[in-house]
Amino acid sequence: MKRVAKSGGVTITMNLTGLGGTHIITPKLFSDGELRAMQYGLFLTDGSVNKRGYPEMGTNQLWQVVAWLVASPGKNHVHIRGMGINCDDVRATWYLRANDHRGRVRG
Repeated sequence: MKRVAKSGGVTITMNLTGLGGTHIITPKLFSDGELRAMQYGLFLTDGSVNKRGYPEMGTNQLWQVVAWLVASPGKNHVHIRGMGINCDDVRATWYLRANDHRGRVRG
C-alpha cells in the first residue's frame, strides 16, 4: 500500500502469482522504418531488454499494451502481474515480452 503524495490518496497494489500468461501472435502492419520508430518510442518510456536479450515492458496503461503488440509483430508473451487499486480506478499491471525480437535491440 502506497500513499500518493499530491492527492493524499492511497494506492493498493496486489501482486498476482501463478499466472502463466499467454502468447499472442501479431501480424506485421507497418513498414520496418515505422516499426523501428514505434519501438524506439516505447523504449524511451517503459521498454527495456532483459538479461536473455528479449525486449520487454511493464505498464499499467492499456494503450501501451496495444502499441507494444502492434510495434512487435510476431510472437509476444503477455501476462498480468498485478492490480493497482485506488479510489478513482483499478488498473492491471501488464508484462510484455517480444519473443521474436530477441537480440535485435541492445539495452
